[in-house]
Amino acid sequence: MASEMLDGRKYLVRGLPRWGLSTVCESLVDIFGDSAQLVRGRDFTESNQSELRERVDESVTAAVEKHGIAQLVFDDYGHALRRSQGGALHSTLYRLLVDGRSARDIGAFFVARTADPLDPHFSGSPLLSRVESKALPRLHDDDCAAVGQSSIRLRALAGDSTWLARRFLGKSADEAELDTVERLAHDARRLVEALPPDTIEVLRNVRRASDITPAGREALRCIGSVIGDQFELAELVAQTPLLDEVEAVSPGWPAVLDASVGQFAKLLNGVSSAIWIDRYIFSDPSDAARFLALLANHSGSKLRILTSDDYNRPDLANEIRTALRDIDNVQVRFMLGSDRRALHDRHLVIPADKTGYTLPTSGVIVGRDDPGSAVSTRMPYLSFDYSKCWQRARVVYP
Repeated sequence: MASEMLDGRKYLVRGLPRWGLSTVCESLVDIFGDSAQLVRGRDFTESNQSELRERVDESVTAAVEKHGIAQLVFDDYGHALRRSQGGALHSTLYRLLVDGRSARDIGAFFVARTADPLDPHFSGSPLLSRVESKALPRLHDDDCAAVGQSSIRLRALAGDSTWLARRFLGKSADEAELDTVERLAHDARRLVEALPPDTIEVLRNVRRASDITPAGREALRCIGSVIGDQFELAELVAQTPLLDEVEAVSPGWPAVLDASVGQFAKLLNGVSSAIWIDRYIFSDPSDAARFLALLANHSGSKLRILTSDDYNRPDLANEIRTALRDIDNVQVRFMLGSDRRALHDRHLVIPADKTGYTLPTSGVIVGRDDPGSAVSTRMPYLSFDYSKCWQRARVVYP
């Protein structure tokens, strides 16, 4: 891969905390020498992001002028992209690596967490559509022989990736297992926060392993084995609090209405304003009104509901106004038809924090439907600006 970057190839690798990808970045810079520019995304703050962005632009350009080639090695890219000027950073990198005169002479290596959204809805084509994703190394027979374990046993212990298996090098099996479990237990919360929402849903047994994003499957392989639709948690991971942490951030949804109201209020705890997105919240306006009236007794958050109109119910807006006439701190708007595709998922969005939750169906939340295995899942970072959809939506209530 390093030699291909000399020819201007561009790569992305996603991983979990402590995988060692920062060390890989440093090693690449050592290999390339003066023509390589190491950028650490966690150095980007709200106050210095403009300065650092300009420095990246200048240093890469200067390297091309001096050497005829350059290599951009960007660690924690997702962290930098989440800053308020992430769009400007994206544009700068797109110009350097795709549109610029010297783009073919600049190799690139991006590292990001598996949960980082890297396809922001900025204008133009996303940079990473022009970057080749590379999977993390997976266990091979040679790896298993190097640590003195059979491939079946090592995969059962440590999963498909080499991430945990590397801890067996130079140690006895007992020592390696104990060390791995202790480290995983210490990092359990941090690891769960780095898992994509669809990976969390697999771990909560509400989604198949084959029905998630490539980044989600990559994360699963670090903590277990993926075989077709099935996922097996690694034995060493099962000995840690990781699944307890998963359940804490993605609780099952209660079947009783009062408990459902309480669960929703917990998601709104400390939040001044949120957007609840579900196209079918008002399938039965009276059910929704009853839930919202109860919620008002538990939460003072301003709740903006973004839902869909119904061509078969031309008077739906009036039905909603009638049902909600005595409820405060609630606003309702109909999403534009052009936004429905982007808003097909059910989300509770916290715009101020750029975070949110995936939600069960509104029928489950308002107590009309059996929740079954439904869960709410934390979305650590949001790249889509839901507020813009709200601003252009059609006002219904009040």
